[in-house]
Amino acid sequence: MTDSDSDWSSDCDEEEGDTSLYHSICEPEKTFPSMREAVDYDSQTHNFSLFEVLPVSDFFLALRFINFCRSFVAGKSDGDRIGDILKRAITENEHVWAKVVDEDASVAEDDEDSNNLFKPVIEEDALILNLDDAIDMARKCQQHQSSGSEDYEEIVDDLRAQISALKSQLQDAKDLI
Repeated sequence: MTDSDSDWSSDCDEEEGDTSLYHSICEPEKTFPSMREAVDYDSQTHNFSLFEVLPVSDFFLALRFINFCRSFVAGKSDGDRIGDILKRAITENEHVWAKVVDEDASVAEDDEDSNNLFKPVIEEDALILNLDDAIDMARKCQQHQSSGSEDYEEIVDDLRAQISALKSQLQDAKDLI
């Protein structure tokens, strides 16, 4: 773990005040004393980081997203591959979990799955009960990721400039020979 990883990791730690257990997204039967530990477990074991993909723009969208993930994983036994399978399902089913639900409209049969995503899959789900904290942590982690990509672009630009200078020096050396 680099210093920058530990910096954002400490920024993303939630307040530990309650005794709720947090369920893994990929293995809901596994519980952890903190949200961070549950997310880290999924990231390390299943290559699925909730904080990297959790929608942070809207509370209800995040709620529906988590319930979609939980309902998709329920009953699956894909082991270590579940993280990749879940990522693909999130992309392929965005029309379900990200659908805007109009409270005044009558619920059509094809909207039933979409509307069920407001109902928790796990009773007393600590992740949902602390969803504001999860959104804040995800926002910080996503900001850290995007700032890291800016650093990457700067590094690439610097390397291109160095390559250009080396090419020029090489040409000068060839001209001398």
